[in-house]
Amino acid sequence: MLVIDDEPDVRRSVAGILADHGYDVHTALDDEHALRSVVALSPDLILLDIRLPDPTFSQRFADEYRRRVPPERQAPIVVLSASREIADYAERLGAVGHIAKPFDADDLVRVVRSCFVLADADPPAHPVNGEAMA
Repeated sequence: MLVIDDEPDVRRSVAGILADHGYDVHTALDDEHALRSVVALSPDLILLDIRLPDPTFSQRFADEYRRRVPPERQAPIVVLSASREIADYAERLGAVGHIAKPFDADDLVRVVRSCFVLADADPPAHPVNGEAMA
């Protein structure tokens, strides 16, 4: 999977938690690195921060990703954010779910696992969401 976040502590934390649960995790910190990584790695899941320094990055990234990668190879996107509008933004972006920052490690793993369970099923009727437990 690919974690895209401009905050080094968040990237390390998310990658560490998920690696400890057996996931193969790669990280990217900006738009150029993220687009190169997503095409080269073909991740099974993308965790995308929506409040990167450039507020339009997330939408541009999702649009460009969907343009460059054939639909049958596209990974679901889950957005990460401390924004109160995270659910609305996730829906506009076409994400399968969202995780509110700060997040609980168990909640992060639950959301990621549910995305992999859903991968073999029809798209979920409702997004997969995580709520901060702090």
